[in-house]
Amino acid sequence: MKEIHPKRLVREKRIKDRLKEKSHIHKKAHPFSKVVKVIFDTMGLTALGFRNTQRIACKHIELSHPKIGKEFNDFKIMFISDFHLNGNPSLIKPIKKILRKESVDIYLLGGDYQVNAFGNYTVIKSLYTELFNVIDTSKVYAVLGNHDEYKIAEILNDLGVNMLLNEFITIKRGDESIIITGIDDSDRYYSHEFPSLPKKINDYKILLTHSPNIYKEAEKEGYDLLLAGHTHSGQICYPGGIPIVRFTKFPHKYSYSLWKYKTMQGYTTAGVGNTWVNVRFFCPPEIVIITLKPK
Repeated sequence: MKEIHPKRLVREKRIKDRLKEKSHIHKKAHPFSKVVKVIFDTMGLTALGFRNTQRIACKHIELSHPKIGKEFNDFKIMFISDFHLNGNPSLIKPIKKILRKESVDIYLLGGDYQVNAFGNYTVIKSLYTELFNVIDTSKVYAVLGNHDEYKIAEILNDLGVNMLLNEFITIKRGDESIIITGIDDSDRYYSHEFPSLPKKINDYKILLTHSPNIYKEAEKEGYDLLLAGHTHSGQICYPGGIPIVRFTKFPHKYSYSLWKYKTMQGYTTAGVGNTWVNVRFFCPPEIVIITLKPK
């Protein structure tokens, strides 16, 4: 795992100074969440919204590409993002149920492991120790999100998770290989950089990033698949999955599910966790299993 990026270091210090870390650790909710909670309490929908957060779907998709060789036929990737576990620890049970049930080759994690910007590290370590005790963490590769400081990467790394902070790995099968790159947060810390990749053009290249907002840069860098989270797909939506409030500055079509930009495919997940308030409407949480297929 790389050392903390200079840009991230500056941003983290600035945020800590502003929030006064000690008091922020014990801050239970974002101020806006109180407003949202009052609205749903008044409407009598809070309990239903909370039950919706527990109904995590396991979504299976197949992706084919000319660069995927026969050795990687049926190679399975479990992609999970936006846990925010310290805000809703009850999610551990339904997530672990899927982890036990599904057999995959690798796990990719898209960041946002906590709710607050600077959380309680003892709690975070305890939560993820419990979550990961049913899988082989040597098969887990992860990036940081906009809710995660560098300390979170150190905690996960100590649990055996392979943190990719502007780094790539090569997975080989026989004479064939795929490349998986993980970049640091591009939304809050602006500490993302694309590492120099081998020039072998036949490698299938996957980019793991917290936010899909760098989709144009990723396509220029030659990536074939971008996996991202961050958007929660709205979390609270109108019927049909239309977000009530959108906080992303990029086009809506890149905010959820499968999409394509020029030659690059992408998938933006709705994530498993919640922010502000523990409710979901018309936007079920999900874990995604991607099966690669030669084309």
